[in-house]
Amino acid sequence: MTPVIFHNSKELQRRGTGPYFYLRKLESHLKVRVWSNISCFAEDELCVPSGSIRAAVLIEAIQPCSKRVKSSMNDSWLRGSGCIPIRYLMEGAATAEICHAQIWQCDKHDAP
Repeated sequence: MTPVIFHNSKELQRRGTGPYFYLRKLESHLKVRVWSNISCFAEDELCVPSGSIRAAVLIEAIQPCSKRVKSSMNDSWLRGSGCIPIRYLMEGAATAEICHAQIWQCDKHDAP
């Protein structure tokens, strides 16, 4: 994450966008706070406006996945909704959907 910020922040800002990330499989809000602190520090050091670095975060919940849930995930993905709530958490297909969005964003903005 930090090399991308260092090498691309100002150019992305010039293009009217910014460094956007998807941080997946974080295990607690404490790890999210660490990444938030890193982002704030990078913005200060690189003299880019506060809030320029953005991240979507998936905090992983360890839970059993039944055959019915897997079936729901597949059905949801095939219908194009991209994600499903399981016990009030977004699971499975959301990860794939966000990865698709990141690939699209890289293509659209000619990112390496």
